[in-house]
Amino acid sequence: MVAAARPRLCYEATMTARYWKDLTTEDFSGLDAARTVALLPVAAIEQHGPHLPLGTDAAINTGVLARAVELAPMELPLLVLPLLSVGLSPEHRDFPGTLTLSASTLLSVVTETAEGVARAGLRKLILFNSHGGQPQALEMVAQDLRARHAMVVIVANSWKLMRPGEFFPPAEREAGIHAGAIETSLLLHLQPGLVRRDKVGNFTAAPRGYERDHPELAAGGRFHFAWQAQDLNPAGAVGDARLASAEAGQAMVEQAAHGLVGLAADLARLPLDILKQR
Repeated sequence: MVAAARPRLCYEATMTARYWKDLTTEDFSGLDAARTVALLPVAAIEQHGPHLPLGTDAAINTGVLARAVELAPMELPLLVLPLLSVGLSPEHRDFPGTLTLSASTLLSVVTETAEGVARAGLRKLILFNSHGGQPQALEMVAQDLRARHAMVVIVANSWKLMRPGEFFPPAEREAGIHAGAIETSLLLHLQPGLVRRDKVGNFTAAPRGYERDHPELAAGGRFHFAWQAQDLNPAGAVGDARLASAEAGQAMVEQAAHGLVGLAADLARLPLDILKQR
């Protein structure tokens, strides 16, 4: 007697899917809504000095996330939303090629995307950000989504999941905030063909020269007031990119990917009843 074939349940596809776009609308009925974590990648398209491409932040985001998906255990219910590649980059707008949304537009785009997650019945969301100019805006979105949609939203910044102190001296970790050794290392690993190696240099921060007379306003190689990238260095980069290596970049991608998987796993376990209603 031939055993009857086991019917294929529509939710089986959701057990292995990692990307939101790969599901059908019916697949959402098979998700564990209390545990499933949605992740929205948010990056930027902006100048990164003379040696790195405009898509540096997007490449870092995509590279870390791809490795995290490889590392994530099958039992982790993680769904990755499409990348929002253009972000909030007004501090770089004077350099050709930079694309930027306004703050209000970024808030709207991220909020409205997240509201689609809520309409799908999911209430756990990671905003995975790889651009240093927009964490504050994303924190505002997170608070708004908690208040209006009872969602648990975490802003995870890529650089916070890395340990550059294992590879670079304190001065570079402190002042190399844009297209320095850290980002150059990441691109040497992720997109080596896009690094203009003949233009890699030491991009000293202008505020270093003001630290003696204005220690509170120009500390750590940056101004402590609103600035444009050219205020820090005319090339639009800050840091010693000569210290970069592909090996350091690969290690930092691993660190960030493992950290992101751990964060998603912890969020999946978090009980939703921690959110109290009045």
